[in-house]
Amino acid sequence: MTSSKRPVIMSRLVKLEDADRTFDIEYWQRQGDAAIFSAAWEMVMVANKIKGKEASELTFQRTLTKLKRQGINADLLVLSKQVDLKNPEEER
Repeated sequence: MTSSKRPVIMSRLVKLEDADRTFDIEYWQRQGDAAIFSAAWEMVMVANKIKGKEASELTFQRTLTKLKRQGINADLLVLSKQVDLKNPEEER
């Protein structure tokens, strides 16, 4: 992360049985949305590299769901769409 802000340094010492997620939540809330997105994207890139794939193979997948009620029964229609991150206008 390239930022002119000073890094946030936080620590806490607790017994294992008293450990919960409050510390993690507070830490990431202090970081802000951009840092959270950056860290998540970094994990995506690392996972992709571990799988032996190139960064150019990454795609964004969006699933659309439409629930249409017809009388007592309900039909569920699920559509899936993949978008190439290099060319977001190009659909697969």
